[in-house]
Amino acid sequence: MKIQQTFQKFILFFVFFFFVCSFQIFSQSLEQEKKRSNTLLSPFHAIYLHIHHLNPQHYHPDSAAKALNPYYGGTQKNREELAIQLGQILDGNGLYYDFQKTPKESNYRDTIRRKNVYVPFAKFPEIYLEKIGHNWFYSKTTIEAIPHLYDKTFPFDTEYLSKILKTTPIKKYSFFGLNPIHYTGLIFLIILPFILYTPLAWFLALLVRLFSKLGANDEERRLKVTKLVRPISLFLIFILLELFIPIWQFPALISFYLFTITRIMRPVFAILAVNGVIRLVMLYLQKKVLENPKVWYSNLVPFISTTLQVLAIVLGVFYMLEALSINVVGVLAGLSIGGLAIALAAQDTVKNLFGSLTIFLDKPFKVGDWITAEGIDGDVEEIGVRSTRIRTFYHSILYVPNGKLADMTVDNLGLRVYRRYKTSLGLTYNTHPLKLKAFVEGLKQIILKHEKTRKDFFGIYFHDYGVHSLNIMFNIFFKVNTFEEEWATREEINILILELAHELNIDFAFPTQTLHFDKSTGKMPEDRPTQEALNQKVKIFLEQKGF
Repeated sequence: MKIQQTFQKFILFFVFFFFVCSFQIFSQSLEQEKKRSNTLLSPFHAIYLHIHHLNPQHYHPDSAAKALNPYYGGTQKNREELAIQLGQILDGNGLYYDFQKTPKESNYRDTIRRKNVYVPFAKFPEIYLEKIGHNWFYSKTTIEAIPHLYDKTFPFDTEYLSKILKTTPIKKYSFFGLNPIHYTGLIFLIILPFILYTPLAWFLALLVRLFSKLGANDEERRLKVTKLVRPISLFLIFILLELFIPIWQFPALISFYLFTITRIMRPVFAILAVNGVIRLVMLYLQKKVLENPKVWYSNLVPFISTTLQVLAIVLGVFYMLEALSINVVGVLAGLSIGGLAIALAAQDTVKNLFGSLTIFLDKPFKVGDWITAEGIDGDVEEIGVRSTRIRTFYHSILYVPNGKLADMTVDNLGLRVYRRYKTSLGLTYNTHPLKLKAFVEGLKQIILKHEKTRKDFFGIYFHDYGVHSLNIMFNIFFKVNTFEEEWATREEINILILELAHELNIDFAFPTQTLHFDKSTGKMPEDRPTQEALNQKVKIFLEQKGF
């Protein structure tokens, strides 16, 4: 056991010793290559010669100009100016060289171009080095592109700031590679968002409120607008920051970190900004739907909102990957390889998506409709991308997948023009036929006279003989729009039926057993009414009810 532990310690010590020695050898080798930069024997030597002699501590633009192709660039003074501008382009765009990875071979060949060229930055293919004879130089294409790249990097005039940065007093007070001008620029970039955020957000909110024409009573909507324009303000501020970063001419590594921060935050706020714009549009559409519920897009607002938000997030992720110099094509290729597995795993989601499209195209129901389907009974509250939300009459919420709902037989009770009321009125067996006939006729007159009943189709007839009663079929339809109206109208009809029965002295039956001892005398009972008298009672009853 002790031998094993001793052996493990020896292995760890050997690995550590090998790493330290390798690092020292590599560092010594790198320093030796830097000392040979004047030879221009490789891309490393040419790049280091250019960058090293533009450093404030070793500022020799005449030496830096030696890295440019000697056959182009004009006079020595002009070549020095081009070398300085190239350095400013690198710093302004955050393009810094990793000297450990820069080729140090004299015969280095680009595998794609199959030439002795070296392209250090994929986003700037104009900047590359080429081998001429035995030496490496920045190419003719690079020299010709410097003025254009400089104007693109510095859209504002920075010549005055460049002169300040080159002055001797500034160089004497450098800390950690940054001079006071650089620190001033960092403070400016930190303070600028705090200065611009509030007035920019207020101005954008004002514009949105003016164009959306929100009224004086839309206080809640105004608060939502103010909240939604905040990410738009931050997105615009970070775009502005990217314009200001090159002006201060930070060292390339500092510019790289600053650009990385802005390029990460910009897509984040872009997603939030687009999401805010989508919600603003949906807010406007919802207002229009409230003003006119019958517009064609009234049911599409939730679906459009969800779809656009998902699309914005997906595009925003690709935007962020592109900003971080990640190969989006490679990512998509990787996704396509696993596409089959994703499709199998997401088949229910895809089915629900197509179910949503089917519902929106066929329009079997809309928000607010009362539907019934295979155990589902309630009002449709929202039609989403994946599921439909239904409020039951127990006031609970059902979330039904759209794929399943699209396959169901849906009874849309919300599209009814009339609402049916069907019941059976049971009269006692001792009801005289003339009274029965007058009662049925009186019920028909009530339906014909009532303002909320259907007149062209209803059924009121003496239907059958029940076990305990004479049954009158009562099948009518209400012309109402809501449950409340239906229930109120049903109550009115029921009360009128009861009052008519009392007026005609008719009794409703209930389950009983009656023993009759009948001694017929052959005479008509004294209380037996005549048909004329019964009709007169019905007429008086209807006149009293205002029919």
